[in-house]
Amino acid sequence: MVANERNKLIESYEIARKTVAELERIGAPATPQNFNIWFAHFAGENPSLSAKIADMTADEVTYTDELSDELFETHFANQRMGEAVVEASGKIEAQMQQLIELLEASGQSTSAYAEALQGASGQLGRLSDPDKIGGLVNGLLGATRAMEAQNAALETKLGAATHEITELRTKMETVRAEALSDALTGLANRKAFDSTLKAFIEETESQGGPLCLIMTDVDRFKKFNDTWGHQTGDQVLKLVSAIIKSNVKGRDLAARYGGEEFAVLLPRTQVENAVKLAHDIRLAVEAKKLRKRSTNQDLGTITLSLGVALYRPGEPATDLIERADACLYAAKNAGRNCVIDDTQYTDSEEEQAGAA
Repeated sequence: MVANERNKLIESYEIARKTVAELERIGAPATPQNFNIWFAHFAGENPSLSAKIADMTADEVTYTDELSDELFETHFANQRMGEAVVEASGKIEAQMQQLIELLEASGQSTSAYAEALQGASGQLGRLSDPDKIGGLVNGLLGATRAMEAQNAALETKLGAATHEITELRTKMETVRAEALSDALTGLANRKAFDSTLKAFIEETESQGGPLCLIMTDVDRFKKFNDTWGHQTGDQVLKLVSAIIKSNVKGRDLAARYGGEEFAVLLPRTQVENAVKLAHDIRLAVEAKKLRKRSTNQDLGTITLSLGVALYRPGEPATDLIERADACLYAAKNAGRNCVIDDTQYTDSEEEQAGAA
């Protein structure tokens, strides 16, 4: 690796390290938004942001969530936070991995050089003409001892740097996970859903095989919220998400699509198996008897309506989502608490739904 590449890697590592250290110093959580703000500042990528931070520092302004929102809205107006942070965190993580490998290779190279010098000094020490090589032997032995000492110091620094980078990578993984997770339910968020669906479609187009999508939401959820309050409604969403998550496996992806609507991506899954899974989720939710923890009040039960669509080769992702959504609303119109798939949902019904 050439010197300028090494310098770039070290610079990226230093910027990431400074970012995490600064967030800890000011007592700010390492959220995707905060990390993006401070990384851009230390990297010198956003002069107006850095100028604002300099003013804040001079005025000893306390860094708050509200200030974070203001900074991001003002200085990152043309970026989508999820995309920017996920891209940045992935790039930095890759650079840190390269830096670890670079440092380890450097340590191994130095160790090998010390061993080579030791071998050479041993051979020269066995020669029989001390008048001609005595000085060379002494110099070589001295160089060997110096290299051994230097190597020991380098190994110590390497161990400390590797430990620090590993801790930083762990924090970066946390940042990236937060950028791809729904805060309330812990499921994948819309950003993660969109990117995974794109990847699954590309895989299906290149390798073949089925791909199914389940769209579902909680029946009459607005009425439930109005009756029992939003906090209780949030607990219901957590319950539903836990049930959905417990029923998916392997590469399947469960996501909160928005509000009370959830999505499940099922690669390599035939439509009949996707329908079965949808029924399993529906029955598991229906079987739950809800009680309000604070009062032990009986809240009754909740139900789901679900739509299932099978990917059609060559279609855009939006068409698959629209067909699954159309099946979901067909399930609503059929009385709720049921599953409709796109083999049941006819083209004429689809056209009528689009016209409506």
